Amino acid sequence: MAEQARSVPSRGHSRWHPAAAPVAVLAAGAVGAAYLWGTDPHEPGHLLPRCPLRAVTGLLCPACGGTRMVYDLMHGQFAAAWLDNRALLLAAPFALALWGRWTMEG
Repeated sequence: MAEQARSVPSRGHSRWHPAAAPVAVLAAGAVGAAYLWGTDPHEPGHLLPRCPLRAVTGLLCPACGGTRMVYDLMHGQFAAAWLDNRALLLAAPFALALWGRWTMEG
């Protein structure tokens, strides 16, 4: 009996360029940032998605503070960004470094 060849993709050989995923993440972030530039999350009446945790509990979640923090950073309000989400502001350089590493390894 002849052994049938299996079609198993070898690691590193993909249809997509290795940098496709990091570039897609960057593009999605740029689109989100462009929308957020003109949308103040501190004010009601915007078209940002509603936070499920806040809708259920009334509490602000870390992501809500992250949205406000990014808005404040984009508008040069560093003290307000610090007050919105200290932990995420401190973690942002590490997240950017990880994204850069992911991009370079791809």
